Amino acid sequence: MNTWPLIAQHQLLKPLQTRSGSFSLLVTLTVWLLLLWYPIRKSAEAMVNSGNAASILNMLGLERLQSWPLPELGAYWALALYLLPAVTLLSAADVFISDRKRGSLRFLLLRSSRLELFTGRLLGLCASQLIVLLVTLTGALMLAAGRLNSLQVFSDHLPIVVLSALQLLLVTLPFISLMLLLSIVLKKTRSATLLAMLIVGLGESVLLWLGDRLPGADWLVYLIPGVQLSEMINQLPQDCWSQLPIPLMQAVFYSACAWFIFRRQAL
Repeated sequence: MNTWPLIAQHQLLKPLQTRSGSFSLLVTLTVWLLLLWYPIRKSAEAMVNSGNAASILNMLGLERLQSWPLPELGAYWALALYLLPAVTLLSAADVFISDRKRGSLRFLLLRSSRLELFTGRLLGLCASQLIVLLVTLTGALMLAAGRLNSLQVFSDHLPIVVLSALQLLLVTLPFISLMLLLSIVLKKTRSATLLAMLIVGLGESVLLWLGDRLPGADWLVYLIPGVQLSEMINQLPQDCWSQLPIPLMQAVFYSACAWFIFRRQAL
């Protein structure tokens, strides 16, 4: 019997099984509610009602946000592209660390293989991210429905919502895979989170500097998760397909490194 679906389900429901996890989930929901109600709603209203919105967006290099069929979705897209990866670095740091400290990984491996455990944890993290995306995108649609006083927006804009959710999930995959790797290599959750922040925050600058001094090393910058985000933020989801191979290749690379170490690691 394959156990990876049960492991994925457990990873998905893990925040609800402890008091601290439930509190973290409540905080996350509250933060998203505040983000939807204030910056996203206010930005959408400004794009619709303010005559200066177009010039401000042009000055910021975000003129394509005006092309979104609903300004709420455009504001959500711009915010989520950077917020979701940051949240992933914080929420996915403890995939294996606590279980390894408690010795529960050995117990789990009595009933499942390492591959099933690894795959289940990875898919559970992806599923939780997808649920967050769908719930918050629905919230953005509800704001648009309230502004337009019409529920027709749900059926009219469902395709772009689904496409946005899919592409944002693909964007976060390398961040999930990176945290999976760091949770296997390191022994403390805080260390994994801090190292991930250093990699994402400073890695691109360091590798660009290195590429200027070592011919042929320019491609190393594509190992940094999120390197394509600045290109995607001013595009519609249907125009971002050329950027998506980058996070897919990064996710495969970090997942492969994580699996290579995990299958040989003493537990």
